[in-house]
Amino acid sequence: MHEAPQYKLFILPFHGDKWVNTAKTACLTVAPGRMDMDRVLFQAMVDGSDEGMAVISEDLKVVYVNAALCSTLGLKTTDILDHHLDEISPLEFLANRVAEKMAAKTSIPSRSALRVPGDALGKDADCRVVLDSVRTPGGIFVILRFDEEHATVFSRREADLPYDVILDTAIDGVAVDDVKGRFTYVNRALAEMIGRTREELLGRRWVEFTKVQDDDFLFEKMALRRVGETERYELEWVRPDGSIVPTLVSASPYYDEHGNFVGSVAVITDISELKEAEETVKFYLSLLTHDISNQLQVILTSTGLLDSGLPASYVDEARRDITEALERCNRLITKIKRAAKMRDLPIGNIDLTSVLKEKIKVVERVYEAKVHVENFERPIMVRANALLGELLWNLLENAARHNPKEDKHIWVKGFRKDEYFGISIEDNGPGIGDAKKAILFDKSRRWGGVGLTLVTHMARECGGWIEVHDRVEGNPSQGAKFVLYLPLAE
Repeated sequence: MHEAPQYKLFILPFHGDKWVNTAKTACLTVAPGRMDMDRVLFQAMVDGSDEGMAVISEDLKVVYVNAALCSTLGLKTTDILDHHLDEISPLEFLANRVAEKMAAKTSIPSRSALRVPGDALGKDADCRVVLDSVRTPGGIFVILRFDEEHATVFSRREADLPYDVILDTAIDGVAVDDVKGRFTYVNRALAEMIGRTREELLGRRWVEFTKVQDDDFLFEKMALRRVGETERYELEWVRPDGSIVPTLVSASPYYDEHGNFVGSVAVITDISELKEAEETVKFYLSLLTHDISNQLQVILTSTGLLDSGLPASYVDEARRDITEALERCNRLITKIKRAAKMRDLPIGNIDLTSVLKEKIKVVERVYEAKVHVENFERPIMVRANALLGELLWNLLENAARHNPKEDKHIWVKGFRKDEYFGISIEDNGPGIGDAKKAILFDKSRRWGGVGLTLVTHMARECGGWIEVHDRVEGNPSQGAKFVLYLPLAE
């Protein structure tokens, strides 16, 4: 009986920030039928990932661990690999959770997450652990991913790990292209990230789905891969609905069994939240340096008038200006502090009706506005966080405070739209012109101020959104209408 032939899969060593072709090229020996790039993809995914990862078998033993997790736990590979979770001090608290995932015996990928106290890992900060359970022909495995940033290389036991399963349940996108930049492999995460199906992507050049759509950009990247360059760069993708997805791409060249360049492998990480956080920080910094600076100038000028010997009426007006400027500074700082807490607040089921009615009473008392309410006779449960009251107050206050009329009216109406509940808040103020509507929520233009920016962030954190219209369609001078949409509770 003839022994089945084997092929060598070459993995070029990583040195500094480049792949180098040397005589010390590492080899993995694989049988025919496994030349589908599973291991190349797996190697690239782990090398490009910032997550600590481990794979747990049904007997609760670690059958795979990467260096990022070893670094996170402060242990050597030999201290973790082939050991039962109960034998690994920093991981023993996970044994029961992993056993529960195993007992579920799910036939499809199942994901859950938990927050791990930093002291359990010997760290200053808490860590989030994502658990994926998958059934394979070789049994049930639980894949652990630790959100910690470390450089990664991988160590593994000589066993047939479910590479394809790990790739397809990866949180980050993974893709392979050929020498012409055409997709030859796309995992599920990338397809979902950019709103496409795999069938739409395979065989197409990846640059077609990006904001740049520039052949020169594609040729530049492929030229770098061809000479062995590995790099990280930011890239914006365009979904079918036109929305932009900012990502961080970690791209490396890959080679066939003869060492010939045949394309590149990339790990693509969605950095939308990071970009949003950066923009928010810039916006609030601008507010602090611009708006508060203006108020301080008012205070400084008015203070100079107090001892100038001017008539009492001027002095009284200067005192009022100082008080109002201080109040504006206080409101601004309070709103910024609340915005900083948003991401730490849990989302739950909240009665919209009771929160709204409480804020309506306040706006009627403070601004002497007449508020007309429709469709809030019963409790309406929505998904929101503890800042729902602040969100509604900002919209109600905006309708009253910017209305110069003595006879202020606000109309609040509720309605259902699919799986969302809409709250329309209209006023009889001066309205908002079409040109200003277009830039109202643009932080860089700053027309809407901190209140509307805060409202936009609050709505987004709850899974909702804000729209602005004319109270009387086509006639902005008749007042503005803001519509807030929030997810209905199940």
